[in-house]
Amino acid sequence: MLMLEGADYSFFRRFQYEDDQVPDYLQRDYGLSINSGTNLGEILHEDFHFVDSDSCPGVQVADLVAGGVRRLLRGGFARPEQIAAQLARIMLQRERNAPPILMVSLDQTGWVSLPASRLLRIMSMNTRGMLAASDR
Repeated sequence: MLMLEGADYSFFRRFQYEDDQVPDYLQRDYGLSINSGTNLGEILHEDFHFVDSDSCPGVQVADLVAGGVRRLLRGGFARPEQIAAQLARIMLQRERNAPPILMVSLDQTGWVSLPASRLLRIMSMNTRGMLAASDR
């Protein structure tokens, strides 16, 4: 992990693996020898918990929107352009003309298919600005 030289990270020590607890899968699966490491599971679970969307309307809405976008981008709707516009109307634009969705690539190409690109542009055109026109 990258850290600033001279900075105090003592509060972070509780997340460091003990010498005998460092996972061996990096060595076993990838041939990487790791002598120390950070337990990301501990970081995520310290003040983090999952809620049931049935009991949390905000999480339920986010789950429905995410599922709709996933289905849209995978070609799961008969009228994708209309669905893209409708989904976008319940999203906010991050900045002026910025798309409401950031695509993240897990490979080196970063390629987005033409149909998905077209749908993302439709969504960008139909999102609501975060600020009213008079507030900009």
